[in-house]
Amino acid sequence: MQGRETFVVVLQWIITATAIVGNGLVIYLITFRQRLHSKANWFVLSLAAADLFVGASFLPYYRACKAEEFCYQRHIHWLCVDVFLCASVTNLCLMTVDRYIAIVKPLKYLTTMTQRRVMFGILAAWCFPAATALLPLSWTYLANSMAQRTTCWKVFIIGTLFVYGIIPCLLLPLAIVRILLIARRCRIERCVVIAQLDFNYSEARGRRQSFPAHDISSPKLIVAIVILFLICYLFGVCVRIAAVFGEHIPPESVYEISSVLILTNSAANPVAYGLLKKDFRRELLRTYRLDSSPSDLALNVRINSDFTGSQGITT
Repeated sequence: MQGRETFVVVLQWIITATAIVGNGLVIYLITFRQRLHSKANWFVLSLAAADLFVGASFLPYYRACKAEEFCYQRHIHWLCVDVFLCASVTNLCLMTVDRYIAIVKPLKYLTTMTQRRVMFGILAAWCFPAATALLPLSWTYLANSMAQRTTCWKVFIIGTLFVYGIIPCLLLPLAIVRILLIARRCRIERCVVIAQLDFNYSEARGRRQSFPAHDISSPKLIVAIVILFLICYLFGVCVRIAAVFGEHIPPESVYEISSVLILTNSAANPVAYGLLKKDFRRELLRTYRLDSSPSDLALNVRINSDFTGSQGITT
C-alpha cells in the first residue's frame, strides 16, 4: 500500500512539472514570437494559461489537504483550485467555438471574430469562473444556519456540475463531429476540382504540387484537444455526480485517479500543440535551431550579400 501511494505521488508531481513547463513554453512562444500573434493563437494562449494555473495549484493544494484540516473548507477549494479548472473548460469551449466558425463558416470568420470580440471572449472565459468561485463566500459567512449553508452548497455544486461538466461533455463532441464532416467535405471537393483539372488540362498533372493542400492541422488540433478533455474529465464528472447524488462517498483511490487524469489533460495539451499546430511546431523547432526553411536561408543570404555589398561601396 505504501509503495502504491509513493508511486501515485511521484506520478502526480511528474505530470504537474510537465504541465507547468509545457504550458509555460507555449505562453512564452506565443507572447514573444511575432509570427504567432494571431486570433486563433490568443485562444491557445488563454487555454495554456489556465492549464498552467491548474498544474501549479491542483496538486499542491491536494497534497496540503492531507495534512491541514482547513483545506477541506469547500469555499477555499473553489477559490484555490476549481476556478482554474472551470477557466480551462470555458477557454476550451471558446477555442472550439472559434475553430467551429473558422471551419464551418470561413467566409464570415474575419467579420465575426474581430479583435474586440476575441478579447471580450477571453475576458469572459476568465471572469465567469472567477465570479462563480466567489459565490460560496456569500453563504459561507452570511448564512444564518447550517441548513441554509448545506442547501446553498448542494444547489451550487449541482449547478456548476451542469455548467462546467455535463453541458461541455455533451456539446463539445457534437461540435467536433460537425467540424470533421465539414473538413471531410472540403477535402472531397478539393479532390474533385483537381481531378477535373487533370481531365481538362493534361499539363496540370505536372503542376499538381503547386496547388496548396487543404490545411487539416486546425481540425486535427481541436479534435485532439477535445478528445483529451473528454477522456480526462468524464471520469471526474462521474465522480462528482456520484459524490453529489450517491449514497456513499467514493473511495480515496477514485479521487487519486481523477486527479491524475485532470493533470494529464493540462500536461497533454502542449504536446498536441507541438504535434498538430504547424506554426507552433515551426517556432518550436526554430527555438531549438532544428529547422531552417528555404525562405529563411534565402533571406539570410540576401541580407548578408547586401551587407557585404554596402561594405564594399563604403570602402
